[in-house]
Amino acid sequence: MRFDELAARDVVIWGAGREGMAAHRELAGRGIGSVIAVTGTGPAPDGVVTGDAAWALLQSAGAIVKSPGIPHTFGEYIALRDAGVPITSLMDLWLTENRDRVIAVTGTKGKSTTSALVQHILTALGRTAELAGNIGIPVGAHVGDDIDCAVTEVSSYQAAELTASPRVAVITSLYPEHLPWHGGFENYVADKLRLAAFGPDTVVVPDPSDDLGRRVRAVAGDARMLSPASLGIAVTERAISWDGAGSLALADMNLVGTHNLTNAALALAAVDAYLGASDRSRALEAVATFVPLAHRLEVVPSGDGRTWI
Repeated sequence: MRFDELAARDVVIWGAGREGMAAHRELAGRGIGSVIAVTGTGPAPDGVVTGDAAWALLQSAGAIVKSPGIPHTFGEYIALRDAGVPITSLMDLWLTENRDRVIAVTGTKGKSTTSALVQHILTALGRTAELAGNIGIPVGAHVGDDIDCAVTEVSSYQAAELTASPRVAVITSLYPEHLPWHGGFENYVADKLRLAAFGPDTVVVPDPSDDLGRRVRAVAGDARMLSPASLGIAVTERAISWDGAGSLALADMNLVGTHNLTNAALALAAVDAYLGASDRSRALEAVATFVPLAHRLEVVPSGDGRTWI
């Protein structure tokens, strides 16, 4: 769904969290009126419709912009879906209009670090890139039209509402997680992989031949499937190397853990897919200067002679 499709509808934003409030601001900035509704018995900000009145608004809505935290297994969601009420999300609305300048990353683990690495590498190559999405920065107008790339982390909750794919999609991994929200592992996988199901140009995966790669291929249509290895990027327990570009030891990075070499390889492949074969040596060198996100295997200062993570 596109933003302009909401203009003539009675729009209800379901949820008053960070993304719900961001959706309200985004629609207001586009001249589209909306009402925020919160069902259940929890507290809500001033001006938000709650209780029975909120449920009545949702049932009569011309379109609902749903916050990510509301599960698909929730009885009220199922009732609204079965009644045919159009349900979208801020992520879906934004991605539909901006897909050509987006690298989006999802996966059970590694998506935040990989997203931040993509932005860092793009910046090191002289491109303007902004980070948004599940990393804590809702998408919207602040992800400006004048940037080269919007690097967007997408959670399974956000992917579940998608009807558009980015130009480059990255799927880092798939393990059982958030199963009550999605209603089981197969539903979780299907919701995650919606990121790649609506015509991306390229999908980057760790290995096209493993279970994840096969699942992605089944939904990705004619998209180019790309892995780091197919670009000549190799990962060992102690280093990452790129044919013709050089190598980089884990000991020379700020990253901790061999798994982060895989995240770095996926980020390098995503940037290469987005820009074309750019300066691969500079891209690889940029990984060494990446500062990891807070609380991801972060070393805690200690004077007792031991390393605390």
